[in-house]
Amino acid sequence: MGSSWAWRAINSSEETRGSGALGSKGWRVLRPDPTRRPRISIGDDSWFEFVDLSPPEAFARNVSTHAVVSGDALDDLWECFDGKIYRLGWEESEATEIQHADGDLIQGTDGLYRVFCPRLSAPTVIAPLMISMADCAVEIDLDNLQASFESSHAAVAVRGECVRVLAAYALPRRDEHYSDGGWLTSIESHSRWLQLGGNVKSKPDRIGFERGKLRTQLHKAGVLEVKKLFERRSSGANTTIRLGLSPDNICIVGDELDDDI
Repeated sequence: MGSSWAWRAINSSEETRGSGALGSKGWRVLRPDPTRRPRISIGDDSWFEFVDLSPPEAFARNVSTHAVVSGDALDDLWECFDGKIYRLGWEESEATEIQHADGDLIQGTDGLYRVFCPRLSAPTVIAPLMISMADCAVEIDLDNLQASFESSHAAVAVRGECVRVLAAYALPRRDEHYSDGGWLTSIESHSRWLQLGGNVKSKPDRIGFERGKLRTQLHKAGVLEVKKLFERRSSGANTTIRLGLSPDNICIVGDELDDDI
């Protein structure tokens, strides 16, 4: 329950005994105790002990094959930050559809998955870097697909195809140097990504996937307010997105950038 394990008897409740503080609806919440392991017994002959009370972790199970996905592999199904789980490409979804809840179904590349997500804890702050800091800057190296986010207090590096997507948004934000510049539709961002060397076989929804991968890398590095990395605005059915950093704080090098991109 929350970040703790809990148990309750479904059958043979009169014969079941065990550790844990009594909570609502018969649940008993287990707390770490360095002196002993929590134990549950049923009658005189059956019992088991909890050997690891680490907080429960999110996972997903393929509905057809029952294969379980956990850990870093979950980054291909959703993105997680600020104690919430979001659909990939959530910026271009309706507001009621952007978050996952325990038990939801989600379509992956290889089938349908059911989501199992305990209540998430607040992120552990590793680096004192916040996207909203006035001096938060990014330097993008397209030759090596690496970007460095920096402030006067810390620096965090990200790598991979998400950096090319970052550059697709960073270029117009840097060049359209006015308060309302840098906005791109899904088709426009996909086109710019292709011009920078993106895979021509990938569809426009790849852009939302990579935005999520970028935020996930930053979140895991301890960066705060990653939701503010990209700004979103909608008018009717039209949604546009831009990079949320100041044009003065954007530097892009490498890949012999063309002036007409």
